Amino acid sequence: MRPRVNAVKIALLQINPLVGDLTGNRRMIADAVREAGRLGADLQGGDLRGVLQLEQLGGPLHVGEAAAAQLRVGGRVGAAREALAVDAGLEAADLVDLVAGETAVGATALPAGIPIQAMIGDSHAALYGHGIREPGTVKATYGTGSSLMTPTTSRVQSRHGLSSTIAWSTQSGGVAYALEGNVSVSGQAASFMADLLGIGDVGKLAELAMTVPNANGVHFVPALVGLGAPYWQADARGIISGLALGTRPAHLARASIEAIAFQVADVFAAMEADAGYPLRQLSADGGAARNDALMQFQADLIGRPVVRGSLAEVSAAGAAMLAFAARGKPGKATTSTTVFAPRLDDTARAALLAGWHDAVARALQPHSAIQDIAHKGEK
Repeated sequence: MRPRVNAVKIALLQINPLVGDLTGNRRMIADAVREAGRLGADLQGGDLRGVLQLEQLGGPLHVGEAAAAQLRVGGRVGAAREALAVDAGLEAADLVDLVAGETAVGATALPAGIPIQAMIGDSHAALYGHGIREPGTVKATYGTGSSLMTPTTSRVQSRHGLSSTIAWSTQSGGVAYALEGNVSVSGQAASFMADLLGIGDVGKLAELAMTVPNANGVHFVPALVGLGAPYWQADARGIISGLALGTRPAHLARASIEAIAFQVADVFAAMEADAGYPLRQLSADGGAARNDALMQFQADLIGRPVVRGSLAEVSAAGAAMLAFAARGKPGKATTSTTVFAPRLDDTARAALLAGWHDAVARALQPHSAIQDIAHKGEK
């Protein structure tokens, strides 16, 4: 890689975009700038998409997409370059120019000068790929973690632990806004439990989970790296609660699968609270979404239909659809869908959620507070 890209990576690898107070990010950027200067590098700043684009263009054009830039300057898209420059001690010219996500920004170094027609992040592309353009529907991507997004008519300041984000920007339609919530550990919870039980295979864990009708009161809160949306508590610790003499490995397996749906339900509820109106349905994609039992449990918990398409790579489809739109050929991914309708009544749903939230409350108790209690007991 060229020296300028190495310098960019110095900054990129240190930035934590999920820090609510950007002071830490700004300090790390400034430190990276000083280090780049010490190395004599030609520093140009941007996110990973900007770096990749700079490489592929093989020339001086240095651009970024608004949806990515706004995350790093608290939503001040109009002044993104200037704000970042001041924060990092850079010249504005060193940073990316912001362009619409579907802008054709130039020929690349690829064969035949193939142009870049679209630039969009993974979660945002999934929202676009689902064909969700209006408020009222949530998309959830079930991966190692889970990402939920729902469109809003304008920027919404979240009061319930979510992020206000730019979903995408186009030359014809302008800026589209959304609420976003990210679950740190969801699908990975099943992998963790499979290893813990000595199964080592998530597929076999899912089969084991289906040998019991429920988790028998067991809850697994997978706060393995703290808890993300809507709680945002870094010192939360993972717990397994509700163990009894009748608890079997199958109950633990089931609790790990259900934990995925419980966390998504928490973010879904936060989105409804921020939006101020009922959300109609959830559109699901990602590897864990292939699990029918999980999708049914998800519908039961949120009390709304869960719609799963047959397309495996919704994010890739979304990016391609945005590129086609830039060429004046808007379209949609044509896939069949499976709909999971909720089956639980309100009383049963409330009981399930109450048990989960009791377990979450235990996980949210800071580790330091638990140590204090233990020390008092020793005295």
